[in-house]
Amino acid sequence: IKLSPKEPSSYHNIGNTHAAMGRFDEAIQNYKRAIELKSDYVPSHFMLGRAFLRNGDKASAIEQYNVLKGLDPSAAKLLLDEISK
Repeated sequence: IKLSPKEPSSYHNIGNTHAAMGRFDEAIQNYKRAIELKSDYVPSHFMLGRAFLRNGDKASAIEQYNVLKGLDPSAAKLLLDEISK
């Protein structure tokens, strides 16, 4: 992040690390930061939806699904499949 503070993938990758450790609040913060830098950053919208779901916030996961429908319908479908489980 020090080298590329404006690169959304840096925050996305940190979010992935937190999510893998089960630290979903921290993951959510990093995915949101990536999206602040690039509002149409599909990977972070998708993973943000998953993190919300794992954190017990289905309503916010559905919000990310709705965003993804307009950005990448195939990613939206994958998230919807997880929400529907």
